[in-house]
Amino acid sequence: MGSNGRFSDGFLMGALAGGALMFLIGTKKGNKVLKLILEEGKVGFNELMDEIDELKSEARELQEEAEADEVEEGVDVVVEEPRANGNGSATKSESTKRFFKTKK
Repeated sequence: MGSNGRFSDGFLMGALAGGALMFLIGTKKGNKVLKLILEEGKVGFNELMDEIDELKSEARELQEEAEADEVEEGVDVVVEEPRANGNGSATKSESTKRFFKTKK
C-alpha cells in the first residue's frame, strides 16, 4: 500500500475539500452558511483572544510574585545560557525533547 494509498487518500481529501468549498461559495444556502460560520467564528475568536490576554497577565503576575519571593528569600535565580556544541551553533540543553525526530 506504498505511495499509491497515500495518493488516493490525498486525492479523496482534496475532492471532499473542493466539494465543500464549492458548496459554500457556489450556492445561496452555502453563502448563508459561510456568513454564519464567519460571524460566529469572529465572536469565538475575539473571546479566545480575550481569554489568552487574561491568562498572559495572570502568568506575568505569578512570575513577578515568584521572583519577588525568591529575592526576599535570598535565592539566586539562575538563567541557563545556551552552550556551544562544537560545530559553532548553540544548544539550549542536551535533555530537550523534540516533537519531530531529526535524521542524522
